Amino acid sequence: VNYEALRAVFKRVNVLLGANYSMHDLRHTAALRMSRDESLSMRDVQTILGHAHLSTTADVYLVEDEAEVIRPAPISQKQRLDLLQGLLTSEEPELLTRVAAILMLLYAQPLTRILSLTLDDVLQEDGQVAIRLGDPPAPVPEPFASLLLRHMSQRLNLTTATNAGARWLFPGRRGGQPMTPDTLERRLRLAGIPARGGRGAALRQLVLQAPAPVIATMLGYSHGGTAQVAAQAGSPWSRYAPAGHARPRSTEGSS
Repeated sequence: VNYEALRAVFKRVNVLLGANYSMHDLRHTAALRMSRDESLSMRDVQTILGHAHLSTTADVYLVEDEAEVIRPAPISQKQRLDLLQGLLTSEEPELLTRVAAILMLLYAQPLTRILSLTLDDVLQEDGQVAIRLGDPPAPVPEPFASLLLRHMSQRLNLTTATNAGARWLFPGRRGGQPMTPDTLERRLRLAGIPARGGRGAALRQLVLQAPAPVIATMLGYSHGGTAQVAAQAGSPWSRYAPAGHARPRSTEGSS
């Protein structure tokens, strides 16, 4: 199949789905998934993509951008709330999986960001708990606050000598490394939690409740990607201008 034929097939798929994905989106999505495959090295991904320099693969092309990645459709708000209720009130699945799932469903965090969190990102002051995802830190409500603190005191993979002092919120089996995204995604999948669809639902709901720039800053998202999600969700805050970004007044006709 040549390029033009494949492009025509992709165009028909877009019509059927009511989407506007491009061939670049397809390539970018494949690149991201390959980069997270434990059986492939970054050098393997570089070769498949045809990049002359490894830095292009690692530092530029594989940056996760909401506008350039094809994602499963988000779950409904009811499904999201039902999942959250079950995770907060049940003892199943295991605590680690529940805490990671709640971070994804409540704060719309991608697995890579969840796994980059450390104990220092969880803040406690005057009996209140917050988590540093962006600026300012996001408040952690009960009963999730108690679950999060319990998880911190019961983290797995700390029995080896190289991991005994690990500060990762989700330590991995390899010394000094966090858990891998694939490992966490498998845990979520076995628990019946759709990682990508759940995060999409969370972000769509959040941008309906507050302006996209506020959500982007607090949760560590790009402003452009968050604004695009807000527009797709029909956010009532689309005309919001963050402080310090007001449009200058026109001086036309002034003396």
